[in-house]
Amino acid sequence: MSSTGIFGRSLKASVLVVCLLLPVLARAQFGYYTNNGSITIYAYGGNDTDIVVPDTINGLPVTQIVGPFFLNNNVVERVTIPATVTNLGDYSMFGNLESVYFLGNAPTFKNTPFYPFQNTAIRYVDGTSGWGPTYDGFTTALWSPAVPCDYAISNGVAVITHYRGTNGQALIPGAFNGVPVGIIGPSAFGGTGLTNIAIPDSITEIGAGAFGGCGFTTISLGTNIQIIGQGAFSGCINLQSIVIPDHVTIIPGTTFNNCFSLTNIQFGKNLGTIDHFTFVECDALTEIFIPGTVTNLASSAFLFCPNLSRVTFGDGFANLRGSVFSHCAKLASAIFPSSVTNISTNGFIVCPALSGLYFTGDAPAVTNDLSAVNVTIYYLPGTTGWDTTWNGRPTALWQPRLRTEDQNFGVTPNGFGFNIDWAPQQTIIVETCADLSTPDWQPLVTNTLGNGLFYFSDPTSPNTPTRYYRVKSQ
Repeated sequence: MSSTGIFGRSLKASVLVVCLLLPVLARAQFGYYTNNGSITIYAYGGNDTDIVVPDTINGLPVTQIVGPFFLNNNVVERVTIPATVTNLGDYSMFGNLESVYFLGNAPTFKNTPFYPFQNTAIRYVDGTSGWGPTYDGFTTALWSPAVPCDYAISNGVAVITHYRGTNGQALIPGAFNGVPVGIIGPSAFGGTGLTNIAIPDSITEIGAGAFGGCGFTTISLGTNIQIIGQGAFSGCINLQSIVIPDHVTIIPGTTFNNCFSLTNIQFGKNLGTIDHFTFVECDALTEIFIPGTVTNLASSAFLFCPNLSRVTFGDGFANLRGSVFSHCAKLASAIFPSSVTNISTNGFIVCPALSGLYFTGDAPAVTNDLSAVNVTIYYLPGTTGWDTTWNGRPTALWQPRLRTEDQNFGVTPNGFGFNIDWAPQQTIIVETCADLSTPDWQPLVTNTLGNGLFYFSDPTSPNTPTRYYRVKSQ
């Protein structure tokens, strides 16, 4: 041993490959000594939680770490070991370490670098050697410094286990070193504050809580996703829209709860289950279309959605059971297809604005008593089985309606416009005339409504001093 000292310097130049991952590296301080032309580090004296051991000090390679390296320091959570280190001394990694990252081959050791009761994760770079499923008894996994995430290989696909990036954007590659990225593991990106992320089509599964609390406004899930875990997007308060891929059959509980900005949901073609508490407190949601493939719409799926005003069920939907829309204060209408057979009064508990249940087909053969719900039952012309009352509630003929009360009614840069509200797949005709005393109604547009809503605008209206409109069925 020829000299001792305390070393401190900026590490940016020597650790460019990991600067994206561990930015708090300035003024790291290490105790060291030289031995046969190499450096042995024996102590760390700084206050950072993430540190990177330098690969050289004073032009000599750092080849060994002895310990207890963190004996007098309990703040370090993560440490990155350079490829030059070939040996770890006994208890050199003793401490409250969450993870240790190795940039080179597995260092040798005599007894154990770790204290037996630690819970430290070991991460290593692909292409290095000496690694197995464990290292000194601790679980290992691959690590990608370029993408700043940890991953493991399972059944021939890469599983992202922990994202460690610090900026607001993440680009997930389709493969790590030729291994396709197939799964985003539980809580992998949760709470990271991401504002933008790209998910490749190689992904087939998103784990529970994978993106919980992230800050993005939109996210493209990729076409091949089959499984979405419970709470995967819970607390994504900026998320505005989501498209559920066609391969997804179940949306489990709490997946989108507390997504306060969510306004647009497009469900996939094979969705069968929307589980309990899936969309709780989605405050910005105003309208929702439930596809007919859904056979299990669980209780409280849309609990406490305060601005939800309209629900439409697609052809094939049969049973509304349980308190699905409980405490939706502004829910005014629900539209049911001819396939519906059962409607539970409990489905609309504490929905004070509910005024109408609308049916597109003949009167269902089976349903619950609805006398406790203060609504009018609306039915289409030409359908059968309806009387002046139905299951304890008054009935009325369902006609197309101009929405004069919403924000789209009135003059716009594209002319006078308004929304037309009627049954899905029904055809309407918008007509106009200039004088009601001698009306000569002329058709302007014919349209078949998709989900029951159509926006009409008349670009010629600014050129006409007086113009009246009416809407009728075809």
